[in-house]
Amino acid sequence: MIRKISIPGSDDDYLGFSSYLKELPQKEAYEFDFGTVGFATPAWMIVVGNALRQFRDERPEAQRTATNYKHLGYAAHSGFFQFFGLGFGHAPAAVKSTDRFIPITKMKTDDIRNQAFDEKRHHGDVIQTASEELAEVLLQTKAGDAFDTLTYSLREITRNVIEHSGSEDYAYAAQYWPGSARAEIIISDRGMGIAKSLSSNPKHSTIDDLEAIRLAVQPGVSSLRVENSRLSSGLRSKAGASLFAPSRPSLIAARSATGSSQNSVRLIQLGTIRAWPSTKLLAART
Repeated sequence: MIRKISIPGSDDDYLGFSSYLKELPQKEAYEFDFGTVGFATPAWMIVVGNALRQFRDERPEAQRTATNYKHLGYAAHSGFFQFFGLGFGHAPAAVKSTDRFIPITKMKTDDIRNQAFDEKRHHGDVIQTASEELAEVLLQTKAGDAFDTLTYSLREITRNVIEHSGSEDYAYAAQYWPGSARAEIIISDRGMGIAKSLSSNPKHSTIDDLEAIRLAVQPGVSSLRVENSRLSSGLRSKAGASLFAPSRPSLIAARSATGSSQNSVRLIQLGTIRAWPSTKLLAART
């Protein structure tokens, strides 16, 4: 018997889609219906795409079909369908990025590390260009204090994925809509999550997801046990700073870029949403 599943749209609670799929009973076949999906956004594409990738990996023997999806031209152009294994549209990163658009781009963390090793650079330097491209889409400029601040923040967010998530890969995408002066960027991985990462530090061994989010943006909080470690004094002083830094300067950068509290800019990172210029944090278990 086929289990039919309706794909949530970008205006729906798609952040919980992964949890919904995980709780589904085992069936021999599943049909994924995209008929109610209208407007695709970068965050929707990667969050839903990652959920479908995870579902495929966890139930490899099950048959999977998709229906009512060919109207989603933007998603197909951006690499959404091939991102989770459906042979329709472009592959991720197959189309050229612009100052208003970055397609779904999937990176393997080992490739970043290997490139850094071969070029004798820190992996943070390897991801600098991608961070600059994301910042340019968000701010619609590639110069100035706001650009430099946001580029640094996005670089540190991505660096945390490589260093702490345990994920084999991560993906990002971005879009600026000039008609509404809105932009959306996403950086997403399929790693262990902030709570599990921080729990490796005995100080934070029993925290839940929401508390982990709150702690992760405080100075001096790290998955590393800094005290009595063999880290150099310089590294000890920086441990825990890289998540804190993006949570503060980026807020200023986004405010200066939008110029209005009515404009909405969203960044999804490591299973959390940060809404600018609001400072509210919401847990998203993807």
